[in-house]
Amino acid sequence: MKKPLPNIASIQSGVYAKPTLAGTVKYLQSRHFDKDHQFCSDVKSEILFDDKLSKHLLKQGDILIAVKGYDHFAVLYSDQMGQAVASTVFLVIRSVSNNVLPEYLTWYLNHPHVQSYLKTVSKGTNLPSITIADMQEIEVPIPSLETQQNVLQLHDLHQQEITIKRKLEHLHELSLQQQIINAINQS
Repeated sequence: MKKPLPNIASIQSGVYAKPTLAGTVKYLQSRHFDKDHQFCSDVKSEILFDDKLSKHLLKQGDILIAVKGYDHFAVLYSDQMGQAVASTVFLVIRSVSNNVLPEYLTWYLNHPHVQSYLKTVSKGTNLPSITIADMQEIEVPIPSLETQQNVLQLHDLHQQEITIKRKLEHLHELSLQQQIINAINQS
């Protein structure tokens, strides 16, 4: 069964705020995530907390999707990131359905099929962007919670495989370089 994204989650824009050195809340931007879309732990608090900002504070399980630029990655917010709000580079997707795991929805939004759709609907040449209306067009397959968990486990195993392959390639390169150095030193 597929459901339109607005039927399972709320979608809202990130906020615009002026950064300050005396900030108390993190102001998440694309640069706060590495090339593998992992949160950089050295992010500093850049904006001051006030009552207007309280409704924009991120909650455990919120999904940020980059809507400005060429990489429309989705990441799951965790309390471990610290108190934060999303900048206007992101849309915030908050699951409102007990039948959809936020981790699964994040995985789905990063799926090549969805990413391809997002690339085709993004508008602009210098800084392509996606609108809330574009996101509302996404239909999400909703399998059972058990199947969602299985998909996530399979995805995690695949990510581990990729990491191991990268390490093996690096070790192979080091070994080859050492063999070359040894050959040079023996001649």
